[in-house]
Amino acid sequence: MSDTEDVLRDMAKSLGRINAKLESIHDQLQAHREKRKDHEKRITSLEHGRARLHGMAAVIGAASAFLATYFKKKLGF
Repeated sequence: MSDTEDVLRDMAKSLGRINAKLESIHDQLQAHREKRKDHEKRITSLEHGRARLHGMAAVIGAASAFLATYFKKKLGF
């Protein structure tokens, strides 16, 4: 065997290892993307729930103010 063949064989082995590492990194990135999508859905759901809660609080506050004013006038306070 010549030195050139040895170098080519070593390069082929190195490329194989690099390829395997790249595939592993790719798989990890895919898993990370899927987790991120799940987290985004969960966060969005929490944000929407919180917005609804704020809306209900605003309605309750407005209704309470209206009722307080109404009864103050009705009872003469």
